[in-house]
Amino acid sequence: MKPRGDSVKPTDQVTAYHEAGHFVAALFLHVPAKHVTIIPDSDSVGHCKAGFRFREGQIYDLSDPTIVKFEKSMMVSLAGYEAQRKFRPSSVRSHHGAGDRKKVAEFVFRMAAPNEAPLLIKLLTVRTRNLIAVRWNEVERIAAALLERKWLSLEDGQRVIFGDELMDSMKAVAERTRNRAAKTTQK
Repeated sequence: MKPRGDSVKPTDQVTAYHEAGHFVAALFLHVPAKHVTIIPDSDSVGHCKAGFRFREGQIYDLSDPTIVKFEKSMMVSLAGYEAQRKFRPSSVRSHHGAGDRKKVAEFVFRMAAPNEAPLLIKLLTVRTRNLIAVRWNEVERIAAALLERKWLSLEDGQRVIFGDELMDSMKAVAERTRNRAAKTTQK
């Protein structure tokens, strides 16, 4: 899937790869995602709506499931920068991903002692870089789709990555499962 025409601006390409990195990381880390876009708004030149629901100011237990959710959320936040860096290293500026880094810092503050924070960020950066490298083909497909369509729902993105046939069969299985569950509860 290639963007139409040769008029794609380099900044749009960079944004598409950045946001595709977030989306692909969310998808493969099983972090809830809603959509991804390169349509600018008042806060950014694009965004990926993904993440677990965490309440500001709430104190969380540091059980294994909570830590895993924090770490996955941090990796999704780091993935945009890493995808942008892999696509075009010269495009990365110190202000790029500032909001993403702020989210990571908030998570680290909640779960790590001050002397652990730099190590945790470094570990998750390496894991994120590896995830982006392994899933680079998917990042490229989502970026191309974003350049063409500007906005993708979760299902649109899944179709770009997995294809219509797989998505249709998954929907059919889910529908059959719902129907069986409904019949069971009616008895």
